[in-house]
Amino acid sequence: MGIPALRVSKKDGERVRGILYQQGLLDRSYQIADLGTHLEIPIRRVLPESILKELEEYSIELIEMTDPVRREIPPEPFEMIEKSCELEESQKRHLPRKWELIGDVLVLKFPDELKGERPKLAELYANVLGAKAVLEDLAGITGIDRKPEMEIIYGTKTETVHVENGIKYKLDTMQLMFSSGNISERLRMAELNCKNEVIADMFAGIGYFTLPLAVYTKPAHIYACDINPVAFNYLKANITNNGVEGIVEPLLGDCRTTVPEGIADRIVMGNIKPDETFLQKGLKILKPEGGIIHYHQVCPTENYPDEPKNRLEDAAGAYNFKVKVLEQIKIKSYAPGISHIVLDARIYT
Repeated sequence: MGIPALRVSKKDGERVRGILYQQGLLDRSYQIADLGTHLEIPIRRVLPESILKELEEYSIELIEMTDPVRREIPPEPFEMIEKSCELEESQKRHLPRKWELIGDVLVLKFPDELKGERPKLAELYANVLGAKAVLEDLAGITGIDRKPEMEIIYGTKTETVHVENGIKYKLDTMQLMFSSGNISERLRMAELNCKNEVIADMFAGIGYFTLPLAVYTKPAHIYACDINPVAFNYLKANITNNGVEGIVEPLLGDCRTTVPEGIADRIVMGNIKPDETFLQKGLKILKPEGGIIHYHQVCPTENYPDEPKNRLEDAAGAYNFKVKVLEQIKIKSYAPGISHIVLDARIYT
């Protein structure tokens, strides 16, 4: 029985392999077959539409490898770190097993048991994972400008370019957030049908959702607003770097006063802390006949899905709008017993 694979010309093979690896779609348990002018690259499963779009510029063919050759899988990064570090066995069990690699900057958190070992461990993690700098997450995201509290413990340069789904996100990781846990939602945004729509992203940041919408969904115009001047400057750079200057209009300031009203077919509300004033503003941004809202919120898991739905219905009712829920998705766990959810809804009169 064969396994799924991509046939690609050899000249494009390394770039395609890199994209598949980055998205966790490369099946490392089988060898890549070299057929002279072409490669056959084993994949884990059928590729999502967003990845197929990313690979459109390459000549690829979905096939079945009929005679795949198994390979010895190289050790996972954590295995290499655990084996190479000079710690007592009692200390090794405290080594961080989770991290975020944002471009070539690594973000992790060391437990108190390893505080004295941080500099040499940070260098080891950097070497194994190919990072130029290592930051420790001290307190997550704080404040209205959503600034992370970080400490640099290896390297000096914290500005990087993170590539995901063919989109370039430039940012300074010391000053701005980038959540790998939201990747599924960024990929989902790229797969929406927004042809000729006017969209408002009320909390655009560096373009987390704005960029996949602009690059892949064929909107007419996107108003992308953020209150943080640092994020806003990177948003402008990312608009240029991804070639969507004619589509995205960046706006600096509080979205409650900056984004025009009555103009949008669709709004994205990525601010996860419930605030009725933002929700009221979002409803005013929609066209008079209504539109689509992507409403993000954190709520107790036991209150899902009723709490966000009820909040949206109460706000919409005040403006004589009705609500039809299209989809409700748990994006990730935000804290014990707390979920980050997104509710897609049609708002109509």
